[in-house]
Amino acid sequence: VLCLWLQPILPVVQAQQQDGGDFCNFDGVRIPRGASVGSNFVTRCGPWEEWPCYCNPDVLYQVDCPYCGFATNTPNLVKCAKHNETVSLIALSDDLGKKCTCDASDPSWPVGSCENDFFGDKCMFVVDGRTFWYANGDMVDVVNPCGSVP
Repeated sequence: VLCLWLQPILPVVQAQQQDGGDFCNFDGVRIPRGASVGSNFVTRCGPWEEWPCYCNPDVLYQVDCPYCGFATNTPNLVKCAKHNETVSLIALSDDLGKKCTCDASDPSWPVGSCENDFFGDKCMFVVDGRTFWYANGDMVDVVNPCGSVP
């Protein structure tokens, strides 16, 4: 499973270290070490209020994002998990169902781990002896003698 560490997702404006390393500067907004950078840093997990990142002048992009992002086989969809949370998904790497857990005990370097979960977010339909698998939210387009399933 491709695990997306969120810090390489570029910030709106790259931070610059200031004041002996106790502050980050995002496009003129001065943020103290450990404080939320708010909307100054964008991730693919969702709104910053729910998925905050914090000023850390000592790391790349000067932000800690204490959660993991996992690539799914749905275009532009990243499933995110906070420390010790587990999410189910269909993996981009192999189209298999996975259960993925995040270890963000070091918020500067969160680590995701995944194991196979055959059912994950998949739905199965059997029509005329044929099996069709779909990811959660996919358009179902199975044709059977009774007509199409929209």
